[in-house]
Amino acid sequence: PFQFSGSITDAHKKLDMYDLKIREIESQVSQFHELEELFELQQTNYLEIGDTHVEIKYLRILWDFKAMADQVFADWRKTLWNDVDTDSIEEKNKKLRKQLKEKGNAFSTMKGWQVYKDIEETMEVMAVVLPLINDLHSEAMRPRHWSALAQVCSVKVVDPADPCFSLEDMLNLQLHRHKESIEEIVETATKELKIERKL
Repeated sequence: PFQFSGSITDAHKKLDMYDLKIREIESQVSQFHELEELFELQQTNYLEIGDTHVEIKYLRILWDFKAMADQVFADWRKTLWNDVDTDSIEEKNKKLRKQLKEKGNAFSTMKGWQVYKDIEETMEVMAVVLPLINDLHSEAMRPRHWSALAQVCSVKVVDPADPCFSLEDMLNLQLHRHKESIEEIVETATKELKIERKL
């Protein structure tokens, strides 16, 4: 469950299974304690059981947070290109990152879990991509610049004029991998627009 890559429902099923196993072990421990008492032996402490309970509790919290974050991101992805409000999405993404950090600070072991790292990475990518998307919304962008973007991202075409073009289409281009090239394209487009206006 620390690095599970399946669905959130399946992750919860796994956690339920571990929860059941730990309760079975607790019932065995209870029997051992009775026997230790019977033979006047010192009771053995099984600290791992308490630790595991705590880990399961925080794993549930983290997986619930992942479910919520995934839903929020899925909703953002459906937004049509012309309706994308990068400022609003950036603000929400910052809040989500802050909430995740707070959870990590409340139980620092959590930061080492793969599921935590996966959520964090998704949000970090979004933090890099959103300013680029904001730049690409520039009125200076012409079909030749979109062709240049398609070339940089190794796709046939990027057509924001298509009424069905959405934020998901843009995110699928993996913009965070081509940050500098995209900034160059937008900068060129802006300079060209200035020259056009002067002419």
